Amino acid sequence: MDGLVGAVSLVHDDFGLATDTEVDYETKLYATYSDVDRAVGLRCFPRVAGVLRPDPVIVDASWLNSPTFAHRLLLNALTSEHVFLGGNVARYRADRSRAEQAVAVLAISMLATPEITVPHAVRALTCSPGGAQGKDFLGYTRSAHLCSTVQAGLASLVARNMVEVVDGARFRRCHVGRGSASSRTCDNGLTIPIERNPR
Repeated sequence: MDGLVGAVSLVHDDFGLATDTEVDYETKLYATYSDVDRAVGLRCFPRVAGVLRPDPVIVDASWLNSPTFAHRLLLNALTSEHVFLGGNVARYRADRSRAEQAVAVLAISMLATPEITVPHAVRALTCSPGGAQGKDFLGYTRSAHLCSTVQAGLASLVARNMVEVVDGARFRRCHVGRGSASSRTCDNGLTIPIERNPR
């Protein structure tokens, strides 16, 4: 871990990047594949009446260094602008795609409306109902990158017949019956599974 922390500090120094010490390096620099599965499975967010309701950030050392917050950071890292430094690129790309789908599912659940648009999803992801924004909420700011990430996630859900496009710009959840692909209904249900193990 000391070597990893030193290497990351050097990258920050080399590129003039600011460092954030509120969260311990051990929490934010290392994750297992199981951690990734939990992050993209959105298990780091509470559900209220079946709807995902992310809490604003709690500025408390024990909460900021908890596994739950580490998974939130991991989801954010995979869906924000970042640098790939090395490793299994196929696994990285698969996890990034899963994270894009997860962010789309998170926005769909948070909005809890029959249909959504990308701008509505971005608004939900960047500002809590209580007004918390940016690093005080999910770490996102309104940007072209976030719009692209949400669009990519929704497109993946469309390709998997879990969401349908309405009038070219709106998206509606679809449920496919277990018996056959023809027994499909669209409503505002929450359950949209995300593939657990990337190929």
